[in-house]
Amino acid sequence: MARIIVIDDDPPTLSLARALLERMGHTVDAVASGAEGIARFLERGADLVLTDLFMPDQDGLETLRRLKSLAPGLPVVCMSAGPSRVADTGQVRDTMLRYAHEAGADATLTKPLEIATMQRVIESVLSGAAGGRT
Repeated sequence: MARIIVIDDDPPTLSLARALLERMGHTVDAVASGAEGIARFLERGADLVLTDLFMPDQDGLETLRRLKSLAPGLPVVCMSAGPSRVADTGQVRDTMLRYAHEAGADATLTKPLEIATMQRVIESVLSGAAGGRT
């Protein structure tokens, strides 16, 4: 199957994504920051990267841009629940997911992650039939 890097500063989300992807048969590198994700990609490569958007230091949009500049054909899926300190997190989340799609994300996911949706999106992106928001 595929080598996937999951980037998220939220430990429960990181664990859930890792467990699901491993259950699907993928090899998973789980890291807690965008900079660490870039370093892992440079060290080991990946067939797909799944990254959160709202993270300290290097957010997911910057991570997406850097990954796409290093490997333009690398599939990247961005995910977000929205910022925790904003009243209307849904609206901010949706706007950021739209920005991610415009910046080159192959697909987007909302958090909390729904297992069936995540599985469908990952399989779609890996098969080359990406291009959506969920």
